[in-house]
Amino acid sequence: MRIAIAVGAILGIILTCAPHPAAAEGTLPLKHPHITMDRKTLQEGLHVFVNICMGCHSAKYVTYGDLMHYPQIGLTRKQVDALRGSKSLLAGLTTDLSPEDAKMSYGKVPPDLSVITLSRQGPDYVYSILTGFAHDPSGRVPDGNYNLYFPGNNIAMPDPLSWFQHDPQDTKSIE
Repeated sequence: MRIAIAVGAILGIILTCAPHPAAAEGTLPLKHPHITMDRKTLQEGLHVFVNICMGCHSAKYVTYGDLMHYPQIGLTRKQVDALRGSKSLLAGLTTDLSPEDAKMSYGKVPPDLSVITLSRQGPDYVYSILTGFAHDPSGRVPDGNYNLYFPGNNIAMPDPLSWFQHDPQDTKSIE
């Protein structure tokens, strides 16, 4: 249940009002999240995004200042200041992972998530990718990188929901 809430919360943070196009021909039908996006869930999603997703991904077209202008998230200036640290209110949410290190670790630079729903198949695509990790029945793709919804099933991103089994020591709080 906690994972479902966190996935829904992540979606609420990175999604825009993009249309929900049908899945590309020849792929599995995309899953659709049936999760209520209340303020607490959205704030939890932002916490997850900042502490897990931003380890690799950016959302550079969303600034820290923008976070105060989403009434559905309901962040105060004090909460935003705690998230941004010494970064400017006009700074985008960017990862500290350099493009060179990303290429060495994953073979490519992870996509910017502020535009992912516009460049892909909408929020259902993001939800399907996040929840689509499985064991490869053929054994050709290592566990943690096999994804039912990713073209070719071999995704560079390890299963991010497996991190919910960890207890990170250094996390930024929005409280």
